[in-house]
Order: sequence, then structure tokens, then C-alpha cells
Amino acid sequence: MGGLGHMAIKFGKALGCHVTVVSRSNDKRKSCIEDLKADNYVDMSNPDEVKAAAGSFDMIINTISAKWKPSTYIKMLKVYGKMIVLGAPPEALELRAADLFMGNKTIAGSLIGGTK
Repeated sequence: MGGLGHMAIKFGKALGCHVTVVSRSNDKRKSCIEDLKADNYVDMSNPDEVKAAAGSFDMIINTISAKWKPSTYIKMLKVYGKMIVLGAPPEALELRAADLFMGNKTIAGSLIGGTK
């Protein structure tokens, strides 16, 4: 969770959303929960937490700018869930269409500007 993820948390909380931070490690859990007031935290290095998050999100605002596996995150979406991709990883993403078909899930992108 970097600068863009930080803003996603702030906007989500301001809009009254239940916000879960998904991060590659447990390093930022305390800060996200205590300082940013996120409601939950999923450590991607913890298989039990990843498994528990399956099918639990209506929306994911994905701010990852490094290589990532879409299928891992698509599995976290509920039926009709949506993932909005804001991060720009350097490599092309490998996406299986079947991951979207099962549950009518959607992936979209956005070229947002600054916080203004």
C-alpha cells in the first residue's frame, strides 16, 4: 500500500465504505488499521488470510504498480464484483477469461490524475 492506496483508503472511508487493505506483507497492518482506520487487512503472504478473503469484496481498487496475478485478486470478488486497476505494472498482465465468466466479474481501468 503506497501513496495511491493510501488515497483509496481515505476516499473509501470518507464515502462510508467498509475498507479492507490487501498488501504483500503484514508490515503496514498496524498503520492501516490504527492510523488510516481501515476496517480489515489481508496479508497476501498469509495463505489463510487470502483464502478467507475469497468471494468477499464487491469492489477492489487495485493500485499495484508491480507484477501481480489477476486471478488471485479476481477470486476475492463477489459475484458481479468489479476491480478497477489504477496501478501500471511494467509487464503485461496474464488474464484468464474464465476467471471473469465465473461470477460475472468485471475489470476496468482508470487513468486518474492527482488527488484534486
